[in-house]
Amino acid sequence: MVIEHLKFEIIEQKPKTQVYSVISTFDETKLGKISWYGFWRAYCFFPTTELETVWSDDCTLQLYNFLKKLKDDRKINKEKNDVI
Repeated sequence: MVIEHLKFEIIEQKPKTQVYSVISTFDETKLGKISWYGFWRAYCFFPTTELETVWSDDCTLQLYNFLKKLKDDRKINKEKNDVI
């Protein structure tokens, strides 16, 4: 999925969750990853430690919207599975 400044690519499919790479559409730099963080029971962004990154309000909002979509999708899927 590509949003204006960020690209999200699935890099690992786990039994119940996925791991996404977060990539800059400007220069294809890998900015970090999104994966399930069990302690918080939520998808979280883990920035890369290999380079310093700068985030504008637009980029931060795009990241937030993607995390929210993952949370909403997970909730919908859980509700569907609970009904079955």
